[in-house]
Amino acid sequence: MYQNMKSALNKVLPYQESEAVRTIVLVGGFALLTALGALIRIPLPFTPIPITLQTFFVLLAGAMLGSKRGAFSQMVYVFAGAAGIPIFAGMSSGLALLAGPTGGFLAGFLLAPSVVSYFIGGSSSRFRLIGALLAGTALIFLFGNLWLWKLTGGTLMNTLTLGLVPFIPGAIVKIGLVIAVVEAFKYNRKDK
Repeated sequence: MYQNMKSALNKVLPYQESEAVRTIVLVGGFALLTALGALIRIPLPFTPIPITLQTFFVLLAGAMLGSKRGAFSQMVYVFAGAAGIPIFAGMSSGLALLAGPTGGFLAGFLLAPSVVSYFIGGSSSRFRLIGALLAGTALIFLFGNLWLWKLTGGTLMNTLTLGLVPFIPGAIVKIGLVIAVVEAFKYNRKDK
């Protein structure tokens, strides 16, 4: 599947310059997309964690860019936000945010693209894609909820009520959307 995505991306961004320029454009593009996903923010009154579209782009980065570029795109995103550029949810930024309730989720963003890419491997199997996206999502939730648990000092059940349960339906929708995008690129590649 990764080879299909690479071929599809070659059509969108052909080798006109060098591979380094291509990498910069793709990595920067997905960092920007993740930042745009943070603008879609739905706060929930019972949890400090908002609903955003960030995880959609994190997972898509792993599926479309592969392990290194996908992870690097999220490193650019997280480091830019930590450095003070207001690109986190709610147009927030700064190192203090990484120590706050959403810090664990942001840490999960750094590894999730590599996990997604690893589980996809060279396969074009939809089942592998679904498994990879579930693994990437689980990793983000794991990091996010472990950090939230440490910060709140509450029970595990309370932490999961704040950082997992309300986000499961949205995670399923985002996984479905990533599958649709990946399938669309695969379909366009076969047609042409």
